[in-house]
Amino acid sequence: MNGFHLLQCCIFIKTLVESQSAEVLDLLNKYSVTFIPLANPDGYEYSRSTARVWRKNRVPNSDGSFGVDLNRNFDDHWGLACSAEPSSSTYCGEAAFSEIETRAIRDYVVQKGPFYGTIDFGSYGQRIVLPYGWTASPPQRQPVLKVVADAWSNDITSVNRAKHTVEQGYKMFNSSGNFRDWTFSKADVEWSYSVLVRDLSTYGFLVPSSQILKTGQENYVGFLSYLRSISTYIDA
Repeated sequence: MNGFHLLQCCIFIKTLVESQSAEVLDLLNKYSVTFIPLANPDGYEYSRSTARVWRKNRVPNSDGSFGVDLNRNFDDHWGLACSAEPSSSTYCGEAAFSEIETRAIRDYVVQKGPFYGTIDFGSYGQRIVLPYGWTASPPQRQPVLKVVADAWSNDITSVNRAKHTVEQGYKMFNSSGNFRDWTFSKADVEWSYSVLVRDLSTYGFLVPSSQILKTGQENYVGFLSYLRSISTYIDA
């Protein structure tokens, strides 16, 4: 996660905890919510100081390069659709959960779970992404996952008219070992999604700071939509 994502998440977290809305208070009294604003601190600092679009952590590799793509290091079809080359930006590591960051997230999810849902924020493309990333075959639950995502997309669009497309991960790019698929397949999380935030293609990964507030506003409304929608299924 780069600084753009960190700040937009902080904006919508602040808005959430300061809200006096009856609906928000009811949802937060009903569900425990955990945020992990930053899970790759050394990679984040390197992106600030040296390589602006760096995505991996900074662990030394055997060939003299650095870094593992943490979102290819989870134990769901690990190594199937990623790079085995340590110098690659999508290098998946020497084994599933080889990295201290992914092990920490795994242990938290397993020890504190089961969770109803998870959302993994990234960029860019303005999409709400469904499992799976490693196969074209959708999960059996995809129809209901899409119902939630469609309502979520519509609510995001209502804020600043920034349309977010709903799509299965594989149809965007073939990937495996990601957090979304692992929580859905291995950690008994029924409502697992990824959200690719602004923008579509104008700025790519280098979204200007002028877009941070709008992105935070959109994801605040989107998060409430997500909670609202899945709660109807949980309570059914």
